[in-house]
Amino acid sequence: MKIFVLGGSGFLGWNLISDIRWNHEIYSTYFNHPFELGGVKSIYFDINDFQSLETEIIHFNPDLIINCAGLSKISPCRHNPALAFKLNCESVYKLAILCEKLKIKLIHFSTDLVYSGDSSPYNENSETIPKSIYGKTKLLSENIIKSFSSDFVILRASLLYGWGNKHTESFVDWLSSAAKENRDIRLYYDQFRSMFYVKDAAKVIDSIIGSGIKNQIFNLGGFEKISRYEFGVKFFELFYPNNRNIIKSSVKDECNAEQLGIDCTMNISKLEQLLDFKPRCLIEGLDDMKNTLQGKELI
Repeated sequence: MKIFVLGGSGFLGWNLISDIRWNHEIYSTYFNHPFELGGVKSIYFDINDFQSLETEIIHFNPDLIINCAGLSKISPCRHNPALAFKLNCESVYKLAILCEKLKIKLIHFSTDLVYSGDSSPYNENSETIPKSIYGKTKLLSENIIKSFSSDFVILRASLLYGWGNKHTESFVDWLSSAAKENRDIRLYYDQFRSMFYVKDAAKVIDSIIGSGIKNQIFNLGGFEKISRYEFGVKFFELFYPNNRNIIKSSVKDECNAEQLGIDCTMNISKLEQLLDFKPRCLIEGLDDMKNTLQGKELI
């Protein structure tokens, strides 16, 4: 299958195309960080020049577009809501219109932060009451796609973990750097997510392609309720067993605690049933990270 990926140099996009490139023909965009990955064609893309992107998409003629692009962190969105709206909403509107015009399937990554974090676990029919600018722009992007696309799948991703690349440091890269530098690490013990191993994203994409499912929203997460502190302890036990620098911290001490999502754990039964997919548990994901550590390919 011919797949066009937006945001291929980011943490999610890079991990995704690193795996799916072996079974599909991949064309990917980047913005700040050019990259080379065997079997993948990449191009620069500025959201302000959507006409050029349309030309590239028409030339490549993909069967599927996967959108991993956007402003994906809470703090930058809070400090620059206009930019968040532009990158997370306006660009999605243009993309949805284009996909509909060219009859291309669209897979869009959203977030578990479209939920309030007050009454978990959430299923796909739970009320969406985002408390952050980031969550609000992602919910708006979902509504835009539902309004303008007739062949889409939306994935509400939880907090992703896995190795990043030299341009996009992930949560575990940050933990690893702190451990190597013997720095104290403060992690929330009272904020919970359905943490999801980023390498499983490729398996989900293949499941979607194989199923022919369209016009659905899926919670994309693990089946365990995990705090950042619990994750950090397990990560250190496996990778840095002699490090004792993790300090328990309360998310409620943060001035913007509600925006961070107190408990956004999700019910993933729809993902498991309709896509016949079971995510790896935390220990399995961490074991795979350890097995691939020496040979990981960095851009």
